[in-house]
Amino acid sequence: MPLKADQIEALFPNPVLTPIVGEPTHEGLRLLQKEINKNLSAIPSNLGCGTKGFLWLSTSTTVYATISSVPFTPPTNPQSTPSSADLAACSSAKDIAAVHANHDLNVKLYEEYMAADRLSVKLITNAVEDIFTASLANEYTGYASVTTKELLKHLNDEYSDIDDAQLSANLVTIGAPYDPNTPIETLWTQISDAVAFAEAGHSKFSSEQILNAAVTAVSASG
Repeated sequence: MPLKADQIEALFPNPVLTPIVGEPTHEGLRLLQKEINKNLSAIPSNLGCGTKGFLWLSTSTTVYATISSVPFTPPTNPQSTPSSADLAACSSAKDIAAVHANHDLNVKLYEEYMAADRLSVKLITNAVEDIFTASLANEYTGYASVTTKELLKHLNDEYSDIDDAQLSANLVTIGAPYDPNTPIETLWTQISDAVAFAEAGHSKFSSEQILNAAVTAVSASG
């Protein structure tokens, strides 16, 4: 069954994120990202591949694709009542009950998804001084309409101090030889970390580059 906000929060291994004092740096933001990732991964969910929780909330589509072979489709707001079209298609009281039961489940799934997002936004804004995120806040609603993904992207776009030399080194890292004596997850982590680093440095890898890096890493392992 979908979880409520307090149940989700209880699962977080990082209920408080490591504070970033002063202007954020890539190192501080990378630690914050990893802590948020662990929190969202700890939430059981059948969405996506079914083993990554709500990690999609804190990663880009490109990075998520290096972690899960199954795309993540966010639940949409089912509104307060079932659609009139669904009810009109019912031919019995049993059908109507089934439509309402399915709608109730979709409402709970959507609320779970939103709770995970809102809790994550709250943790990030508590960890980062307000001056560095205030441009995203609404005068009346604060961060109510800002997602975890948008918040992290803003911080990385504005404050990740990654230079050309580091980006060049990252090109080598992503295709570094894979050690076949280690779990294959080691390679996926190597690639997803490099993809995330490149995005933070405003130098995204293409899908072809990511695939070629994986092939290179495996081929070089012998």
